[in-house]
Amino acid sequence: GDVYKRQRDLRAKIERAGMTIERLTHANTLMLPVIAARRLLQRLCADATIRSDLTPLPRALNALLSVFYIAEMQLVARVDVPFGVSVVTLARKDGERRTKDG
Repeated sequence: GDVYKRQRDLRAKIERAGMTIERLTHANTLMLPVIAARRLLQRLCADATIRSDLTPLPRALNALLSVFYIAEMQLVARVDVPFGVSVVTLARKDGERRTKDG
C-alpha cells in the first residue's frame, strides 16, 4: 500500500543521491494505533485548523508515552520494525568506509 510506496520512494531518492542504505526501519510503532485513530478523526471531522500532530499533552500522559517511546527505541536499535509512523534510515555516501566510531 501507501506505506510501502513511500518507503520505495525514499530508497530511490537516497540511492539517486549516491548513497547506500545500510538500514531502513520504522519507529513509533507502538503509537501507530493512537496516531492513526487521531488522524482518522481529524479527517472525519474535517478540522482544517489542526495542522500538526505536535500538541502539548498533560505531564502524566507525556511521561507514560515517553516510557513506551524509550522502550521502542531500545528495540529499534536491535531489530528492524516493518511498520510505524516514522521511517528511520541510515545511509552512507558511496565509497565511504564505516569507521569504528560510526
